[in-house]
Amino acid sequence: MSSYITSSVAKKYIMALTGIPLMLFIFGHMLGNLQIFLGADAINNYAATLQGLGGFLWAIRITLFVLFITHAILSSILYVENKLARPVSYHKPATVVATLTSRTMIITGLIIVCFLVFHIFHYTVQSIDPSFKHLFDTQGRHDVYTMLIKGFSNSSITSIYLLGVVLLGAHVHHAAASALQSLGLMNHKYAKYINFAGPLLGVIVAVGYAVVPLCVLFKVIK
Repeated sequence: MSSYITSSVAKKYIMALTGIPLMLFIFGHMLGNLQIFLGADAINNYAATLQGLGGFLWAIRITLFVLFITHAILSSILYVENKLARPVSYHKPATVVATLTSRTMIITGLIIVCFLVFHIFHYTVQSIDPSFKHLFDTQGRHDVYTMLIKGFSNSSITSIYLLGVVLLGAHVHHAAASALQSLGLMNHKYAKYINFAGPLLGVIVAVGYAVVPLCVLFKVIK
């Protein structure tokens, strides 16, 4: 039993189990962001509703943090184990059939971690631009609409976000199929659909997150 728990199969299984709720959060958060297209009242009300959850919101945040840390640690361990198992690179790499996203998961993952830290300090902690803390609408709610406009009007900030969400999309592209395979749900009958769904989900994530900063930067939203 203990040998199974420490095996690479078990690590991949746990990675899949932790990755699925994280992926659901990614899509949920994206849909929340897209409410900016419904106007200031919609997105400010959405943000106020989340803040109104109080302790439950913190429970969600802590759960997501634990899932994320577990996922990241197991990913790093598996990467190191794979390197140690094959210390000498093949003359002709066996990864020729692997996608670029699958071969760069650890790299994109590390960059995404840095991006998430930046995002938290930028829009959640609001320490990068402290003026965000003093933005309120006429109903006394935190003015998330104006905060996003101010934040993404900066081309440097927008560039960071675009890089981050494109890499996040690439990560989701591979992770979706990989998670289902680790859980034993990949079979010949559904493989082609799952392999199609991975890239599609990746594109949806990248575009869904990129459209807001781009529309702000080019003053489609103002």
